[in-house]
Amino acid sequence: MDEIRTHVGRAIHGDYEHFGLRVFRDLLGHTSYLGLIAFAISGRRLSRDDEQLLDDLAVTAHVTEPRVWPIKLTRVVASLGRTMPAFVSGVVALDSDIVGGRVANEATRVLTDLAKHVEQHGETDASIADFVVSRKRLVGFGVPFRETDERLDALRAVLERRGRAPGKYWTLAERFWRIVKEKRGVEANIIGGTAAVCLDLGFNEQEASAMAVTLLQPTFLSNAVEGAAQKSAVLRQLPDEAMRYAGAAPRKSPRALAAEASGKGTGSGV
Repeated sequence: MDEIRTHVGRAIHGDYEHFGLRVFRDLLGHTSYLGLIAFAISGRRLSRDDEQLLDDLAVTAHVTEPRVWPIKLTRVVASLGRTMPAFVSGVVALDSDIVGGRVANEATRVLTDLAKHVEQHGETDASIADFVVSRKRLVGFGVPFRETDERLDALRAVLERRGRAPGKYWTLAERFWRIVKEKRGVEANIIGGTAAVCLDLGFNEQEASAMAVTLLQPTFLSNAVEGAAQKSAVLRQLPDEAMRYAGAAPRKSPRALAAEASGKGTGSGV
């Protein structure tokens, strides 16, 4: 039988090992919640400043609007009165080509590909423009119904307010976003910002994907908890007044039609 070896950790007497460190001895009191998640994903310890940056990123990405999919899915499932199935249903929907982990993975890959491109062809606007033209699909862009993504604006503002020096990927991304706007007329969104921050923190594409999904979990939790408490019946079945039948009229049996013709009654539809 094949052995399965893990580097994640093991239980030992009086403590637990995690990537070579001890949970109580080394991590407890020295690591924040998102710092622990980052360590669990990558096996690397972040500085307090970097943990703070993840906190800022999580807050800027926290949009609890329940009418937006897939958050709405959480509310629909929560109407049955249970929090965790509702929470899980929304998070599972983040594994898609539209939102969530796979999108963050692709947005991260776009920036790493761009970094390789400018290393070979020069870090100039012309070189970046060539890269933009060469890509059929650019992930991390698109802001429906508004001029800019306020979440990305907020992230940019908090980096400046904290005096955080722009990292390699963030600096490159700012130029990239500007040129994409000029060439294709689309604005960057928070997924692009998340990709740049994660890369500057040393995460690879797969790790950035996991982190992006983790950062969105408070959004789904808040809707799952409230939705389960409300148990909104309207999310399980629309009221009659909200529905209208637009199909063919009900059919009548030959006997009913004959009865109508003879004047004996209207009969009944079948």
